[in-house]
Amino acid sequence: MQINMLAGQLFELLNNLNKVILYKPRRVYKFLSREYQNRIERSYGENILRHVVLTQDFSFPSEDFTG
Repeated sequence: MQINMLAGQLFELLNNLNKVILYKPRRVYKFLSREYQNRIERSYGENILRHVVLTQDFSFPSEDFTG
């Protein structure tokens, strides 16, 4: 009986999430992508992921070791 109740609540939660995504897709995407990036950085550490360097032209790097 408890599993049935939990399944019903999860179904309602999924429907509410779908409605939010339909009405505010950009906002949901920004929030989820930020959270995903934070989790990836925490799990892999700074040995793999480093700070992002934005550049317009890769033939003239703005910092050393840009690539």
